[in-house]
Amino acid sequence: MGDEKFIAFLDILGFRDMVNSNSHNDLEKIIESVIERNVLRAEKNVNKTLRDLKYDDVQISFLTLSDSIIIWTGDKNALSFVGFIMIVNILSAALMYDGVPIRGGISCGPISIKQDKRQYLYGKGIVKAYNIEKKQDWSGVVIDPEVLKLDELYNSKEIELLRSHNHIVDYKVPNKSGEMCEQPCLNWPTGLQLLSKMNRLEKIDIRSKFEMHKKSINDWGVENKILNTIRFYNWVQEKENSRD
Repeated sequence: MGDEKFIAFLDILGFRDMVNSNSHNDLEKIIESVIERNVLRAEKNVNKTLRDLKYDDVQISFLTLSDSIIIWTGDKNALSFVGFIMIVNILSAALMYDGVPIRGGISCGPISIKQDKRQYLYGKGIVKAYNIEKKQDWSGVVIDPEVLKLDELYNSKEIELLRSHNHIVDYKVPNKSGEMCEQPCLNWPTGLQLLSKMNRLEKIDIRSKFEMHKKSINDWGVENKILNTIRFYNWVQEKENSRD
């Protein structure tokens, strides 16, 4: 039986276009210079922050498979959740900045990892995170509300830390069904601030990020995702400005 862990399932938006519009060599460069580099960058940045806060480093695992990035913790304690959320948040921000918008879901559940000549990764935790991800109609990452109710996290100082530093916010998330449902989600624009060490959130051109690496945005489905993402970014910026 698999151990319970925190899991993020991230989908790279526009990946098919990126594959079809670039040579294989160029695609390899994008994967290595954008995705793999930012995974390492996020992990290094967060572990330094945790050490500054007198916490231990957290052990996080990553698997990239085609248009999906799966991230999971070694356990489900509160400290692991803090590092996990910060890493996924900063990674989401870094990928957006480098023109690889993602959409994701975060859950908690049993998963099993087996490695011999092949690697096997499976479990209900991954399925739950995937089901959360596929409902959304934007670039963003939603947290299963049940995760925040776990005994390890409910009313904990760790959740208070994440909320006070604006890594987690409650927002009316746009779904493909047309419904908007208030849910806890990652505040990836704040991740941009942390990466750039800015004192305030600066404006970025979200639309241009969606079409980087030769991706097409001439599609109503893509347009909806762009507009919904811009609305979230503007909402975060307004909240930041109101604090000044």
